[in-house]
Amino acid sequence: MIDKLEDVRFKLGQIDGKVDLLLEQGRIQDDRAVDLEARVRKVEGRQHWYAGVAAAMSAAVTYFLRDFVPHS
Repeated sequence: MIDKLEDVRFKLGQIDGKVDLLLEQGRIQDDRAVDLEARVRKVEGRQHWYAGVAAAMSAAVTYFLRDFVPHS
């Protein structure tokens, strides 16, 4: 009887360890997702900024070259 009780306690300890491991891995994945989200937001911000600069440069070039291009 005592051996079976010890076996049950041992198995419960193993299960508890595995649950703790799963919870820790979940926390690690959450941290990675937050880091990835921040990185993506930073890259998207740069893309928007560069798109705005390109649009402004295109408008400026068009404005300054309007006298050199013949109109139909």
